[in-house]
Amino acid sequence: MPIPKFPLLFHEETVPHVTGPSAKPVENAARKRGIPWTESLGIQVKSNAGMERALLDIHGWFIEVTSDSVAALGSVLSSFQYYRHAQPTPAPAIRVRILHHPGPPGEAVFGLRDATPCFDSKTDDVQRLLARMNLRLRYFLDGDREWADLDPHGMAVVNPAAGLACVILPEKTDPHPWAAGYLFSMALSAVFRERGRFFMHAAGACLGGRGIVIPGSSGSGKTTLCVALVKSGFGFLGDDRLLLEEHEGESRIRAFWEPVNVTEATRGFFPEIPKPDTGSISSRGKSSFRIDQVYPGCLADSCEPEVMLFSRIVTEGGNRLIPLSGTQALVRLLPHSLAVLDPETARKQFNALSRLVRRCRCHELEVSQDLESARDVLSELLTGKGP
Repeated sequence: MPIPKFPLLFHEETVPHVTGPSAKPVENAARKRGIPWTESLGIQVKSNAGMERALLDIHGWFIEVTSDSVAALGSVLSSFQYYRHAQPTPAPAIRVRILHHPGPPGEAVFGLRDATPCFDSKTDDVQRLLARMNLRLRYFLDGDREWADLDPHGMAVVNPAAGLACVILPEKTDPHPWAAGYLFSMALSAVFRERGRFFMHAAGACLGGRGIVIPGSSGSGKTTLCVALVKSGFGFLGDDRLLLEEHEGESRIRAFWEPVNVTEATRGFFPEIPKPDTGSISSRGKSSFRIDQVYPGCLADSCEPEVMLFSRIVTEGGNRLIPLSGTQALVRLLPHSLAVLDPETARKQFNALSRLVRRCRCHELEVSQDLESARDVLSELLTGKGP
């Protein structure tokens, strides 16, 4: 079965010890050579601005984010507000710098001509998600470096094994509103993949430590279904991204909390969600809210995945649950979760996704307007009372 090329896209218990090198050895080696660690990535950016700094703590992995722009740092942190860490940490496992360059971002990176291209959204984005955002992404590999080129809006250069990344943005008065956050997420995803945590484009909810994973693209109904489950007492893991990791051969889903983006149609099912300000509605007709402020105590940290569900909105008839074989589920899952970049990492991620599918009961759910009935069906499915 051919695997479609697809980079992980974004809208956009005990924490295991981080294996592999941390950012510190490479940073120290660069310092001994008398150069900034960004230059160890093959980057030269002249910036006279002061540096703003923030710390994130994502399930025990500390990430230092620095930038020469308050606006760029704020754009990135808006999607990571649940993971802000106020206390200093002696040695972050991951360091990311966000800098501006007066010319095209590609001019600041050495070695681009020698890199191996492995993805171009112009030909490889089977779902055309980037095209719908008027963006073109190209991804390259070169030894221990990877970089994502979102020309002309910016570029990210990453050393995944060392946990170092730099996002380079052009100096202009009208930056793309998603560029900084998108490139930061691409860089973070590359480092996480290296260390055995894989982002999935999916929603998730759990009950009693047992979870439902709902992969799907925008418009599939996964957010509406997830919010309905949380309203009925399920724990919230995420509505757009989840983290898959394995411990001693067992799959585990870790939460990735973000503000939930909903359409006006979804808001109509949940009158308790506060109405958005007019200026906060995106061009796609969505606005965000913090789900823990609407349903206090709903945040869940992780779960053992039991059910994988592919939702599909229907306008006629009631809710219908259709069993899927493991092969059918895997074929549907891969376009939402597998980053086909370097072969070795892709193999590890493919195997992790395959093991996840094998341990789950997999179904398609045709979702009607009757969300209460859908919640009952899923509750029975998760507790073993359903099919």
